[in-house]
Parts: sequence; C-alpha cells; structure tokens
Amino acid sequence: MNIRLFKQILVGFFTITFLSLCGFGLYVGILKPGPTCFDKKLNQNETEVDCGGKCQSCEINHLNSLEFSGAGDYLLQNGKYFVYSRVLNTNKNYGAKNFKYTFIATLANGQTKKIEGIDYILPSSGKYVLLVNVPFDSNPSNISFSIDPASVEWSTPIAPNIPNNVFSLSNISLKKGDSLTSAKTIDQNKIYYSFTKTLKNGSKGEEVSNLQSILSADSDVISKVPNLIISGTYDLNTTKAVIVWQKNNNIKPQTGIISGDTLAKLNELYGRPSSESSVHQDSYSFTKTLKLNMIDSEVNDLQRALSTDPAIYPEAQVTGKFGALTKKAVERFQTKYGLKVTSIVDAATRSVLNTLFNKAANTNTNSITGVNVFIEGTVFNRTPIVWRASTIIGFLCDGSYNVVGISKTVLNNFKANSQQKFYLSWNNDLPVDLKICPDGLSIDTNIMDKANWVK
Repeated sequence: MNIRLFKQILVGFFTITFLSLCGFGLYVGILKPGPTCFDKKLNQNETEVDCGGKCQSCEINHLNSLEFSGAGDYLLQNGKYFVYSRVLNTNKNYGAKNFKYTFIATLANGQTKKIEGIDYILPSSGKYVLLVNVPFDSNPSNISFSIDPASVEWSTPIAPNIPNNVFSLSNISLKKGDSLTSAKTIDQNKIYYSFTKTLKNGSKGEEVSNLQSILSADSDVISKVPNLIISGTYDLNTTKAVIVWQKNNNIKPQTGIISGDTLAKLNELYGRPSSESSVHQDSYSFTKTLKLNMIDSEVNDLQRALSTDPAIYPEAQVTGKFGALTKKAVERFQTKYGLKVTSIVDAATRSVLNTLFNKAANTNTNSITGVNVFIEGTVFNRTPIVWRASTIIGFLCDGSYNVVGISKTVLNNFKANSQQKFYLSWNNDLPVDLKICPDGLSIDTNIMDKANWVK
C-alpha cells in the first residue's frame, strides 16, 4: 500500500470517528428524550415500570374488579317493574367512570328479556344499579346480572381532594299519611333538567337518563313505546319515544334527535325558570271532575292555578276550556305531586289542588291525598363544586326486611357547599310495618366525569 492511500484511509477513519462522537454527544446532550412514564423502563425512582415516583400511582395496575352477586331482583310497583342489583367497588382511590352491565330475565311465560345499560360507581363504595319502568310481559322467575370487565373505565375524581362521600344526609324521617308539609316539600324540590347538547341514537350519559325519565312519565309516549326504559343509552326505543314527544309538542321535523327546537322546548318545559312564585296569592276551590273539552268556570281557576308554575303550565292560557295544553299541564301536575297520571282533575288531584290553592280549606285541615308514605331529609354538598346531576334512591322494607317500595329522584345543578331538602314518595299500597331498608337510602354523583361538573 502506498503512503498516500494509507494517509487517506487514516484521515477518513478519524473524520468518521470525530463526526460519530459529535453526533453521539449531540444526541445524548440535546436530542435524546428524557425518562418518561411511558418508556417501559424502571427509571426516575419509579416503584414499578412506568408507575410510582413521578408517574401515576401503581394502584391502577392492581385494581380489584367490581364485585356483584350475579343475581338481580325486581319489584312490581304501580304496575311497573323495578329491576336492580348491588355493585361494590373496593378500590380506595379509583372509581369506574363507566361500566356496561346486562340484566337477563327469564319470565314466567318462558321468554327471556335482555337489558343492557351503562352506569358508574365511586371509589370505595357500593351502589344499586336500578332500572325503572321495565317492560316485562309477566313476572320474572329468574334475573341474572353481569358486568363486562373490558368496559370498565377506571378513573380518579376530576379534581383533587374531592371526598368519596360528596354528600352528607341528615334529618331523615319516614312518614306515613299526607300533610301540607309534604306538598310544600315537593314544591321546593321539584326536579329540573338541563339539556345542553345534541342527543341521538348511540348517545350515552346522564342527559340521556334525564330525557328517558321525562319520556317515561308521559303516558301518551309510554302507550306508544311501552318498551322504553331509563338506561342512559339512547337506543331505538328512545328515538321512537322522542318522535312521539316531538309530534305531541308540534315540533317539526320529527327526527327523533334532541337538537334545535326540541332542545329548546325541553329546557322551556323542564329547565329551571328564572324566577318562581313560592307563595300562591289567589284562592281557588275545586269541586268538579274536570276533563278534556269541558267548558267551566272551574277550568278558568284550574288554568290560573297551574300557570303559577311555569314548569307545569308555561303557556299560561286562561280560556275556560279544558284543551290539549291544559291536559298536558294536569299531567305534569300529577307527576310532580306523585299522583296517578289520569289526565283529568279527579278526586285525588282536586285534594292536592285545594290544599295548595284553597285558603279557606287550609285553615281547617292540613291533609291531602295521593301520597301514602314519604321520606324527607336534608342533603349537604360538601364540595366546592356544582354537580350537574345527583341521584337519590330509596328502598322501603317491611318487618321481615323484604323490599316493598323503591323511589328515585334527581337533584340538578346542586350548588357548591350548600344544602337542600329532598323528598321521596310512594302512592301505592304498602304494609303498616315499614322501615328504610339497610343501605336503602343513598345519594351519589359521578365525580369522575368532567361533564357532570358545572364550572
């Protein structure tokens, strides 16, 4: 090898080595990414690979599965089936923001009914998964319950330092018979719903549940779509029910989608009004059975009385004729006060109307009819957060601890660090020996879902 070629090889070798060292130093000093919680390496003082230390808690890698018995139960109440099962979450810091569940009922007639839905559960807590107005053709002989483990979306609360027990309950009392106090309690704690987004087939969440609650309380909707249930999933039956509701409220086009005029109408009818009259100034006496197409002076009084609550009779038309708008208002009134929805001013409805609006009658008696048993109490929001929707469920048991009554209500836009009274009522026949079931009164809200946080 000649000397010139040797020198060229030597110079090339050192040049390549120098450039390699420079490149390596540049990579190590500037370009090489630092340790992360996703590099699949045990570094930066992590307890385990990519968890602990600066990374998320390792608890999520060792979470206990949600516990459930695998069996469901039911109660036939006021002609409607209530289906329920108990779920337990033993994880201290993680709750399930969402999980999918399935009830499968074997009916007495040999048929099977499958019902799927979505729910949530808080960290270190138990809850009932409860469905109301389930359309069974006959009594179930067996009900199974299951949770899809792959569907569980584990999450911590949306903000730090939120306690699992967001609410505290106090002044709980179980009362039998009717009183003026119960009527006032209902008036102060009526359910409002806030609809903020487009809902359609496939949508899920609390706003869907609220929509289904409204639709299931509409006798005309249920007569046309009897299979509608409150599941939190916008399915085909919900679409059909919305189309019926849109038709009844003269909304066009009738698409089965909650948007535009439909969204505005829902908030008009069921949203919290800007101001409410808490004292009824006028006095009315109702003595007649009032129904569709009647023309009577008492219909005038009925329309005036109902118009004091914009959520019941927003049109506030006083015509003296019992028309379609008055009929809808009577139905809302009956729903609000726990009465059977008959669409007519029957004896039970007249009794409540007279209690609320007949000053002369109220000087002599405080009794009303239509509510046999009720639970009242006070609930306190212990957090600095306004929660969009909070659910209260109550179970009544007889002397042998058999479930004989179930009731559910939703508190909307529960203000931060505040308290309010709540009311659960039953207007069906119940045993004399009654008590609140063990773990039979609960309230919770989804503290893992930012959509449930009113900022």
